[in-house]
Amino acid sequence: MKTFLLFLTIFVVFASYRVYVVLNRPLPDNIKQPNVVRILDELGRIANNYLKLCLMLNINPASQPIKSIVNNGFGFVMNGVYSQNPDVQVTNTRIANVPVKIIQPTKLTRSLPAIIYVHGGGWTWFSTDTYSSYLENLSNRTKMIVIAIEYRKAPEYPFPAGYSDCIDVTWQILAGKSGVNVDTNKVVIAGDGSGGGIAAAVARHFPNKIMIQILINPVLQMLDFQTPSYQDNVDIIPGITSPEREALHWLLYIGQPIAFASKITENKHVFPTTVQSHFNLIDSAKHLPTYLKITNRTTIIPREHDFVVAMRLQTYITNETLSPMMHKNLQDIPKAYVITSQYDVLRDEAVMYTNRIHGDGNKVKLKHYKNAFHGFFLFSHESGIFHLDEAETALQELVDFLRYQVYGLSKPLREAYTV
Repeated sequence: MKTFLLFLTIFVVFASYRVYVVLNRPLPDNIKQPNVVRILDELGRIANNYLKLCLMLNINPASQPIKSIVNNGFGFVMNGVYSQNPDVQVTNTRIANVPVKIIQPTKLTRSLPAIIYVHGGGWTWFSTDTYSSYLENLSNRTKMIVIAIEYRKAPEYPFPAGYSDCIDVTWQILAGKSGVNVDTNKVVIAGDGSGGGIAAAVARHFPNKIMIQILINPVLQMLDFQTPSYQDNVDIIPGITSPEREALHWLLYIGQPIAFASKITENKHVFPTTVQSHFNLIDSAKHLPTYLKITNRTTIIPREHDFVVAMRLQTYITNETLSPMMHKNLQDIPKAYVITSQYDVLRDEAVMYTNRIHGDGNKVKLKHYKNAFHGFFLFSHESGIFHLDEAETALQELVDFLRYQVYGLSKPLREAYTV
């Protein structure tokens, strides 16, 4: 009994100390609801320690048992005590033999515009079930059908498996062969994080068929891991966004050794010839508008390379389907709505991509949230464990945008490129 009480006391003391440390961890002053962010960051730091251990031991960090634990855990954070929204109907089915979750407003039975949604998670984690409440809220608020794709995940199914699933589903929907009552003239493709990168690639594949692409904190390139946003956010909230995590996810996605992660974060994975031929596409001095005032840094140009790593990765780095930013011409793509966050290592590639779209004469709207972080948008519904006011604002602004673009129900957005 005494031994048990001793261990219990030690545990309580340690837990109390840890809670104290977490709740007093410094954050930028402008981040709203800081304690929520601190808790999310702490959960992510635990995951980071696990990933680092896997790197040290050179073992697969995404085995099926671990995936189930992570997906269920994040699903609980996202969905809370899940109860289906009574204003929407949810159907799990298949399109083009790919599992999909279809959410549609119950009170609207006519042909409806649709959002094809590609969820995030580093091409490795999460599922359409993980996103259930968020997707239902999105459908209910926009009054559109949401078709979420349960694409194949890495590392069991590396690129291009997940992308191919999204292409197949999108084609069936656009061709009117999905079995869903979709207005095929009003199809939107959307995604967050890694799903945003796939959404951008799918949008380019169907430039005359997709009405709008919505890219939320998207992953768009693996050439440069020392953009200003990678430098700015290397240790701000590393449990939520960090160079190491992005590097590891890329390696899992393309089926390459996770031991390469340290070389990638040091930008030693790129040959000088690749830098010379493609760096202009992601040059912050050229494509990051200074008037946005989001950073005081400039991109660090890769100077050294590891021959073995660069040789293994060179064909992936410039692949335009993997990395939509590698497209040299962005003229013939659907109009875009891009959401970026100040405290996100991926911030600048999305801003630069938006700037390039605008420079090539396409319609694009950038919404940059200076108080937000990577993944914040997912906490825009009230049924989850955490609800962020900034996410609610961002969702309402997206809903207003779609109401005008799809239904013509609000005042037009006069500026093509705004913050």
